[in-house]
Amino acid sequence: MSRRTPSHIRTTRRAPRHLAKKHPDRSCDSGKIRYRDHVAAVSALHSAATARHFAELAGHDTRRRESRIYGCAMCQGFHLTSMRELPAA
Repeated sequence: MSRRTPSHIRTTRRAPRHLAKKHPDRSCDSGKIRYRDHVAAVSALHSAATARHFAELAGHDTRRRESRIYGCAMCQGFHLTSMRELPAA
């Protein structure tokens, strides 16, 4: 009798999180970095805030100014922006 792996068990291994994405996803036609879901965008926004905080503590200037997340109609993903408020319609 042969042994089979149950279908609910993953047979391939995922890369560790720190190795999973080395390069940002630029699949949006706008050329901006695309985050596939809101959770990934929030994580990137927190990373930007952390980088900005530690740069300021070290007395360095940083270009990280992201402050908000918005959904993109072109790629159905999410992007970060430094604009604090939505533009008036």
